[in-house]
This record gives sequence, structure tokens and C-alpha cells, in this order.
Amino acid sequence: MYLEVAINQWFEGYVKEKTIFSSTYEWVAQMKACILVKTNVGAHTDVAKQIARLRGVKSAFSVMGRTDVVAQVETKDLRALTQLGLKIAAVKGVNATETLIGWEE
Repeated sequence: MYLEVAINQWFEGYVKEKTIFSSTYEWVAQMKACILVKTNVGAHTDVAKQIARLRGVKSAFSVMGRTDVVAQVETKDLRALTQLGLKIAAVKGVNATETLIGWEE
């Protein structure tokens, strides 16, 4: 909980310095991340399709390697990213997830 608050406070300060205004002149905050998904054997295609339908998912596709599906996501803040990660983890056929939060310089 404390880590989430600290990250959100840092991110909000960063956004105020780096982000342009939206059409309504409010600050636009976007967190970018990749969520790596391990699936049941043979479930990767269906899982990728289901994940791709979730709000906040920009793309989801099957890969070869230690994970089976990669989801590229964007959310407004860490809380929304956490909620999206939990939705992805709840998709039928998902065994495990790992979230990689994007770093901007």
C-alpha cells in the first residue's frame, strides 16, 4: 500500500512536468506496461483473444519462450494497472502473470 502511494505521488509529479494537456486541459497520465502470461498447455490462442478484449489492453499476442502470451497495456495509474492485471489473471486458462512497468527517461 505504501509503495503504491509513493509510486503514484512520484508519477503524478513526473506527469506534470512531462505530459501535454488533453483536449479538456486536464493532466493526462498513462502507465505503460507489458504483462507476461503463462497459460495451460494449448490455451495460448484463446487466452490472447480474451485478453485482447479487455479495456486498457492495446495488443495481446502469443509468443514462444518462458511465457505464452504478452499483453501490451496502458492505464491511467497504478491502481488501474493492478485491476487490469487481476482481470488478466482471472481469465480462464491463465496460470501466472508477471507485470513489467514501462520506464520513461
